[in-house]
Amino acid sequence: MTALKDPGTWRRTVYKKVLDDFNLSPEIFSRKIAKFHLQYTHHVIAKLRGQAMADVKQDKDTRVDIWLRWLKNNPITSVIIVAAISIGAAGSFYKSLPDEWKCVKCLIWHSPQYVGLPNNGWVYVGYLQKNDVKHWAQPSKVDIVTMSDAPDRNYPIRAGDIVRPKMPLPQVIIGFADSKEENILRSPPELVGVIDPKKDYTGRMLDTKTSYLVNDVSVAAFPDHDAVMWLRLTPWAAN
Repeated sequence: MTALKDPGTWRRTVYKKVLDDFNLSPEIFSRKIAKFHLQYTHHVIAKLRGQAMADVKQDKDTRVDIWLRWLKNNPITSVIIVAAISIGAAGSFYKSLPDEWKCVKCLIWHSPQYVGLPNNGWVYVGYLQKNDVKHWAQPSKVDIVTMSDAPDRNYPIRAGDIVRPKMPLPQVIIGFADSKEENILRSPPELVGVIDPKKDYTGRMLDTKTSYLVNDVSVAAFPDHDAVMWLRLTPWAAN
């Protein structure tokens, strides 16, 4: 009992018993103990590392789950998603509409800047060749969207055609500043030789996204000069 109470004696006794029982030399025993320590250390490190990564992944997944649950349960988010889908669908549908149908929007919801201005007026669209008025002397300011079915065509554009401006074009009614729409049916070349923007411009600009119906065509020809062409236009859907 006294020997067992001495730590040094106890360790030596156990050490000798292990060597005898397993028939090991001190050198082999030392190598096995060292190898065991190394394997155990690697095992502990690997286990700690795996636990740490699992904790990080669990924490990350938890944050993502919380964020997703918040999005799913948030009514504002649902409204925003539904609104975005609806707006995208409406935009795609509107783009697929024919241009003349799109113009209905302009007629129902008038632009504030054009409230009170006439929907009908004259625009200058270019010069025709002096010796052949069926052809342009320069590129015209409008494109023909649809040609009239009428058989006669004295000029490149005739009444009944549907056109679209290549650039914003000012609407003209001679004397509009004083007499408003009194001269709406009379072309500018009939009344004046030079347009005065302050007196004759109505303030409306014909835009490039709208198609317009040609109501009247006026061609003013002068000796040895190219002829000038004016069109009286109204938005196509208005007719």
